[in-house]
Amino acid sequence: MKKRLSKYMVTDTCILCGFCDLSCPFDGIVDGVSASGYHKMVIVPELCKGCKLCIPYCPVGAIVPGTQPEKIPETS
Repeated sequence: MKKRLSKYMVTDTCILCGFCDLSCPFDGIVDGVSASGYHKMVIVPELCKGCKLCIPYCPVGAIVPGTQPEKIPETS
């Protein structure tokens, strides 16, 4: 897994409901691990277009502007 920086971040309050993933038209949100080792959804910087469509779908308000190193699973 590589560490990358995102424009938006998913905080550790994420409940892994997956609504953000379903709302993203660019498949820019995946199941991953925070830098602190917390299992949560993470935003893939290369795929995130900054459209913010995911933000209103999060029931706990875990998607916020900012950057945080996150571990994103490698894709082949």
